Amino acid sequence: MPFAGALASVLVVSRNTSTSRDLHSYFQQSGVTALVTDDFEAACGSTGITAVVVFPDEFPFHVAVNGVMALSRHFSSSTLIIVTRETGRFERAVAAAGTPILERLFVLPRPIWGWALLDRVLKRPPSSDPGAATDGTEEK
Repeated sequence: MPFAGALASVLVVSRNTSTSRDLHSYFQQSGVTALVTDDFEAACGSTGITAVVVFPDEFPFHVAVNGVMALSRHFSSSTLIIVTRETGRFERAVAAAGTPILERLFVLPRPIWGWALLDRVLKRPPSSDPGAATDGTEEK
């Protein structure tokens, strides 16, 4: 059942056709606009993306890290979700980029359930939530 009023748009970067197709369908059925690509460079042409989900294990490691960093710059207010079997390796590689990316980055273990990804996609980073107070207090 779709989530009424879900204002999310997700970009999935995956070379696995089955993963891409299944996630695209799942997100669409959940009321989330979904785009899929198998290329980091093509992904940067997208607009209006609130979350990016990357499956980096399907790429050479250095290509995946460079691709994630490019996506981080292009989608500077979007949630970045990395789904990998090598969580520690990607956490260390991306941590070298600095604090701004870490505030909106989630490295999740693979395999993962679709509902867990959907939950993360629907949660916006604190700095990009238009209703969030900037002083750490809750708006009424």
